[in-house]
Amino acid sequence: MTATDQTAIPFNRPYVSRDELGYPDDCQHPAHLYHLFLPDLENRQSFIAHLAERGVCAAFHYQPLHAAPAGVLHGRIAPGGCPLTEQVADRLVRLPLFANLDEGDVTRVIKATRAYEVS
Repeated sequence: MTATDQTAIPFNRPYVSRDELGYPDDCQHPAHLYHLFLPDLENRQSFIAHLAERGVCAAFHYQPLHAAPAGVLHGRIAPGGCPLTEQVADRLVRLPLFANLDEGDVTRVIKATRAYEVS
């Protein structure tokens, strides 16, 4: 188990069970990132600001390929666009997860995350 794997373990405990997330029994945490889904873009932005006020740097993680500069320039989108992709992108937040996070950092991230109230 790497240092990043060990850091990810505490993040898994305070939120929801693997069953609630729909993870297969044989699925392992990727350990290179930890993401959460918020209900919508407004909550995502509010959540990121909430964490920042508590000294936790989080970011949105995913830009749909068709919305990236190269995708806009060279890509093609089906009629009606990619609404599901865009909805997921609007909801995804990446929590800080890196090998040198110490126990105090992990606790601060968990407390700040759990203190957020969805609007």
